[in-house]
Amino acid sequence: MWALVASGASVYLGCMDTLYNLEHGKYASFDAGMILEMLINLSSFAFPVILIPYFWRHRRWFGI
Repeated sequence: MWALVASGASVYLGCMDTLYNLEHGKYASFDAGMILEMLINLSSFAFPVILIPYFWRHRRWFGI
């Protein structure tokens, strides 16, 4: 159950971080720090897309 909650929280934090960067024009500066920030944002959306269905399909095995 906690894996599903953590995956959902990752999507939420990714949305908040992306919205902050868009509102403050952070994506306009294309330097090493911003590239790292974009990778973090992408991973906060990509991993839950894989993890949520996996944990949901195997929820009986994990005791959910």
